[in-house]
Amino acid sequence: MTLEKKYYVPEYLKVQQHIIKLIARSGNQAMKIDSARKLGKMLGVTHPTVQRALKGLVRDGYLTATGNRGFVTVPSPMLAVNHFKVIGLIFRDGRQIYQDNASNLLHYSITRAILHRDPGYRIETLLNCGGESDELYDQIVKSGVDGVIWVKPLDSHLETALRLRRGGLPVIAFGAQGSHPYCAHWAFREEYAEIFDFLQKEGRSNIAVVGNPYGEMFSELHSGIESVRKSSVKVRYLMENELLNYSALKEILDSADRPDAVIFCGEIHPFMTLIRQMGETLPVAGEMTLFANMDFHGLVVRRKMTEAAEFMAERLERELQGKGNEPDYHTAIGISLHYT
Repeated sequence: MTLEKKYYVPEYLKVQQHIIKLIARSGNQAMKIDSARKLGKMLGVTHPTVQRALKGLVRDGYLTATGNRGFVTVPSPMLAVNHFKVIGLIFRDGRQIYQDNASNLLHYSITRAILHRDPGYRIETLLNCGGESDELYDQIVKSGVDGVIWVKPLDSHLETALRLRRGGLPVIAFGAQGSHPYCAHWAFREEYAEIFDFLQKEGRSNIAVVGNPYGEMFSELHSGIESVRKSSVKVRYLMENELLNYSALKEILDSADRPDAVIFCGEIHPFMTLIRQMGETLPVAGEMTLFANMDFHGLVVRRKMTEAAEFMAERLERELQGKGNEPDYHTAIGISLHYT
């Protein structure tokens, strides 16, 4: 088993995790497990490692030793459920060590939405151990999950997601763009049109847009703003790297042509010093998740994470129950705006 839940898991714990899953899947029935040698070969670990894992499970009450006949599982009401399903959760290419606040909140929302639907569901975060395309496909298949929620998969992994679905594994892809099937998505064009229009209706006429959006996000952002911008409203896009953005924004804030509103997109932590300096003197629009635990004054953009998570959990449950697998569906996850 090459797909790990963490970058380092002791080998004997991998064996124990595998057996605990067997107990959970078996309902309330005792069952004989494979021999130590067969387990070692299947999981890619040594015989002494398997023996250590088995002894630990006997000690903890999960297994019973039956002499020459091997080991038998001990059903547990705490583990055994009628509809045990393991849901794999992957972010982007599966190699992310660092996740931004928005991703952390989405992770929490997805976990909560899934676990509240059925006590037999379990969540496992899947990490990519160096694989591309075929290798990543094999890692996911060997992980033994019953379904996958894939958050913002890279374009190079979309075919992997579709291949898994064609093979019968429910995969719900949730992306930044809505240009591919099996995807709920942030509606960047509509979002930034709504934010910009809100500000210009307040009488703002000199607006700066700052950030480092990736891929198609900028074209979506630009298209949304320009679709609602009045000819009398000036807009400046500062879309270089974060260091250049910071210098450019500081320069225009100190100039006579100071903007009367600033919209941030993408990762904005490098701008926190400037945001604090702006205080209540300048309307700032940004995501709520990026302003946690700080005194922020401005227009808060709150992404509807709960709605996104509920949508994905509902779609995945339908497919796990054999009621879904529609060939093409999209939903745009909206935002809400308010001042703080």
